[in-house]
Amino acid sequence: MNVIQVDSNKIKAAAAATGLTVRKIAARAGIVSHSTVANVLNGEITPSATNLKRICDALDLPIEDVFIEKEIKATKPAILRPTCQRSLFPIRYESDREIKRG
Repeated sequence: MNVIQVDSNKIKAAAAATGLTVRKIAARAGIVSHSTVANVLNGEITPSATNLKRICDALDLPIEDVFIEKEIKATKPAILRPTCQRSLFPIRYESDREIKRG
């Protein structure tokens, strides 16, 4: 199975090329928390689609340039989390425990 992921290294390289500080990137992107931008640049979090677009726009980076495709071997079927249906990355694996039905 192939999955699409955000490559934080590409975002970090674009940020370094602009010479902007994390705070300035956050301000240009309209993101209140500069720590969110720092966490995205360090690969600690996957941003929401909205924040990813804002960060890319602030860096003049085409959003399609920050995605990479990876092949993974899934041992269990992937299910969408109902709360993340609008997210770019809605994969969660079903737990091993048995589900009781009434």
